Amino acid sequence: MNEQEFSQKVMVYSGKFYGYSYKILGDREEARDAVQDLYLKLWSLRHNFSTINNIEAFATTIIRNLCIDRLKKIKNINLQSDFYNEHRLSNDKINDDNYEDDIQAKVDLVREAINKLPEIQQKVFIMRDFEEKEFEEISLELSLTPENLRVILSRARKRIREIIESTK
Repeated sequence: MNEQEFSQKVMVYSGKFYGYSYKILGDREEARDAVQDLYLKLWSLRHNFSTINNIEAFATTIIRNLCIDRLKKIKNINLQSDFYNEHRLSNDKINDDNYEDDIQAKVDLVREAINKLPEIQQKVFIMRDFEEKEFEEISLELSLTPENLRVILSRARKRIREIIESTK
């Protein structure tokens, strides 16, 4: 596949991919970076496009996963920051407090959204998206079918997006 074919099959969805990633991440720069990462990933997979039935759906799944990875990274940065802040000397000052405050605010917003979910949605969301467990493993632990888990997870993600959007 050449660049022109790639543009015709993938780049036409740029606005959709950006909007979707912005809804998840809530940050324009992060959303742009996620879309760029998506294009790099898709470009590296372009020779497999003939085996993919729906490139748009395939790319949407990838962008969702990339955004979730970015949120996990933000969470990890927050945890490292918490550890650092607890163990640093009181007279040390971090130069990028505003950046840390921004990240902390986003992490807090996601945490609050997760806490507002019904208990089963919280469990499924955390097990799948943070603990990265497979549907079959979650299914066994919670005595639910994989199909039911997918519905619960989808509703949880949708509700989290709605909660985050309502705070903006």
